[in-house]
Amino acid sequence: GSPFADYFRTQANDWGGRHAAGFLTGSIDALFRLDVEGQQKFVVVDYKSNNLTRFNAAHSYCYESMRAAMMASGYPLQALIYSVATHRFLRSRMNGYDPAVHLGGCGYLFMRGMIGENTPVVDGVADGVFVWRPSTELVIGADRVLGGGDA
Repeated sequence: GSPFADYFRTQANDWGGRHAAGFLTGSIDALFRLDVEGQQKFVVVDYKSNNLTRFNAAHSYCYESMRAAMMASGYPLQALIYSVATHRFLRSRMNGYDPAVHLGGCGYLFMRGMIGENTPVVDGVADGVFVWRPSTELVIGADRVLGGGDA
């Protein structure tokens, strides 16, 4: 059910002998703690300034354009790694931490598509706002692959 299942399948098949060390440099732009129905959820937020007109000139910051841009730029892998980092941070600092409850996913905010109160909303998705919640199993599995031991 993930919008990036094919992306990760391709990455796994094409990884070959590449080394992961130094593959990603950067930092989480923001980590928001939200109260959702009485539960704390932590959401990774990353701001992007990409120009997406090459994906869809008529509706550049719609869901499919953002999804295509995410895959073209490797952002699903970045989001997954940021989710693992958040998981590790919360696991070490939060009593009663449960990734299924507390991990709230990732928001990629394409600033050029967010135009305030006039931002188009199609099928409940605001232009410029891409939200993805990697499954708990994917985050824990990635944590193990990245040397996190027993998650």
